[in-house]
Amino acid sequence: AQFGIGGEETRGIEIFAGSCRITAAHREAGCDMHPPVEITLGGDAFDPCLDQLFRQGSVAWVWLAPPCSSFSPLRNLDVGGPLRPKGQPWGDELRPGVALGNALWRRALELASLANQVGAYFILEHPRNSRAWLLPETQKLMSVSGVQCFVVEWCAYDCDERVGDPVRKPTRLLSSAPWLKDVIRKCPGGHTHGPPLRGLRAKAAGAYPTGFCRELARARRAWEDGGPAAECSHLSRV
Repeated sequence: AQFGIGGEETRGIEIFAGSCRITAAHREAGCDMHPPVEITLGGDAFDPCLDQLFRQGSVAWVWLAPPCSSFSPLRNLDVGGPLRPKGQPWGDELRPGVALGNALWRRALELASLANQVGAYFILEHPRNSRAWLLPETQKLMSVSGVQCFVVEWCAYDCDERVGDPVRKPTRLLSSAPWLKDVIRKCPGGHTHGPPLRGLRAKAAGAYPTGFCRELARARRAWEDGGPAAECSHLSRV
């Protein structure tokens, strides 16, 4: 990815972008966005150019969503034994999957902290029950002044590409972004949830509901325009 340097004080960036829906929704809302950083698109979250981008003031806010697979408590049921036993959220780093998961999560924490240092905002996303939230370095970031935790449930948002019943999937958002509070939703009830996520269904559900992405983009745009975040409908078509 090619990143512009300088003069982009309102520009956001999505790192570990996956489906890139956050970037697409913000561009649709008229928000400036750097190219998304996603390994399948040739992007590298460890690229030192990213650090330079932050330090030169070319990032106003960042969305961070590192892979969560090795942090799931369900992985403790693996045939080879627990990846991250109780009381050891960092796990056994001699196991490649654990080492990679830790490295990616720590890089996300590093970039979130860098954003804080340079006066940019961050939103860090992972499942609510992820063991990553228990790591000492995560707890340190959570204690920083101005950083808040929110929990969203994806079934509360509309999604143009949803197939079957909505998945609840409680997800934690750790953030310094003041506009985020305006888009937090919990399950409204009145609908059936899809079965627990496994395999390909889990991978497909990794793409955020389009309704959430649009609400977040509208809130960010309202913040950029200097007014209160645009009021978003609390109704979801599920």
